[in-house]
Amino acid sequence: MRTITVKDLARDAKEFLRFKRSMGITYQRGEHVLDSFLRFVVQRWGNGKIELDDVVRQWCARRAGCKAVTVANEFGVVRQLCLYRRRYDPSGYVPEHALAPIKESIFQPYIFSHDEVRQVLALASRHHGHFIWAGMLRPLILVLYCTGLRLGEAARLHTTDVNLDRGTLMIRCSKGRSRLVVIRSDLVAELRSYVAQRQRLVRDLGRPDPEAFFLRRDASGLTVRSASEAIRRLLRQLGLKPATGRAGARPYEFRQNAEARKMPNRNLKTYRKILEDRRLAMLPVLATRHYFSMFGSCLYRAFKSSSSLSFGRNRACLPVSGLVLASAASFSARWACK
Repeated sequence: MRTITVKDLARDAKEFLRFKRSMGITYQRGEHVLDSFLRFVVQRWGNGKIELDDVVRQWCARRAGCKAVTVANEFGVVRQLCLYRRRYDPSGYVPEHALAPIKESIFQPYIFSHDEVRQVLALASRHHGHFIWAGMLRPLILVLYCTGLRLGEAARLHTTDVNLDRGTLMIRCSKGRSRLVVIRSDLVAELRSYVAQRQRLVRDLGRPDPEAFFLRRDASGLTVRSASEAIRRLLRQLGLKPATGRAGARPYEFRQNAEARKMPNRNLKTYRKILEDRRLAMLPVLATRHYFSMFGSCLYRAFKSSSSLSFGRNRACLPVSGLVLASAASFSARWACK
């Protein structure tokens, strides 16, 4: 059925969000897309009956010049809503993927050289901002570069998520999932130094210790926006990013660089050799769910075929819920500080 009232559509969207969140998915961006979709419907057609296929088609084309990736991402949320409606309306309309056919970004990531990484860290160590201080900015960049965390994941870390005794970071509810990230001893040492500075900051300001792990100069939790602005400022000072615009290196590049180092283009035999060779026990291998989808069954078969993996004191791979969590600290913080 293609005809539906706006009231029923809003009700279905609300139930769809409740369904998603019942599975532990925050779906915040999806909620924003659905709110935008419903506002568009009300502005164009009021509160009467609508033809859902016509509505979806016009909504996808509402902004001229919008990037194909953005259109596809927003379209995907609306299509998921239509699929959800088919649970009780088998003849319900579900748009074809042809409405948003291009789903690949043409953006090319910027891969930092070793010297550029050292320059960024050196500049971060001398940073004096109104809210962003060097003692926090440097370890933040090290966490991003050594673990490949998203900026939002690092900014949202709580003190209870950081276990320096075990060398782990718990990333909660990111992309609908939680995961455990293992870090190396040199990054642990950097974070211990930051923790000491953090405690002095909170004590000097006479404030209760907040939950956030990364704090601004006023002891408030770090926000993604302020962290992103500070890192972009560093990149512009080093000439890695133009003075204006979105071109050049981005804060997200630290994640891209980490992924490029963790997953070189090797075949199955090479991966098996890495896993079984004790001399390469410290060589980082990241095998999260994201990388299984990227590399097919190659890594899965490599791990599965290795009957006994002994990594000495540094256990790089731990089986958790059928996945393999591996050391995410693929790059030595000690090297970066040289």
